[in-house]
Amino acid sequence: MSVLPKKARTEQEENRSFNEKWEEDNFMIPTKDKMLCLLCDLTISTLKNATTKRHYENIHKDHKYAKLEGEARKNALAKLKSQKSKQQQTFSIVQENGNRATEATYKIALIGKGGNHRVILKP
Repeated sequence: MSVLPKKARTEQEENRSFNEKWEEDNFMIPTKDKMLCLLCDLTISTLKNATTKRHYENIHKDHKYAKLEGEARKNALAKLKSQKSKQQQTFSIVQENGNRATEATYKIALIGKGGNHRVILKP
């Protein structure tokens, strides 16, 4: 008689989702179907309380924000979230500018091939 290995449960089967409490408790924010640690920028793919808690306690137990409580902790979280948002916006702008430059290069190359195309470059 053979014993079948236990099938691993998936996040979809368990209907897991990000818990807002993890933000203040462990400085985690949701990103798509994962979590991001605001203290070390590590992405964690398993949406479980035990995972967030283990990461925070093992990696950040001596962090300067670890001892903060109440309003001070909320303010630190808001500051970190704001910094992360600004960083993401900066990357989006850089990527958008790069896409515009690539588009302009393609349009110029098309003109160079003798095409009788009207090119409109967006500002």
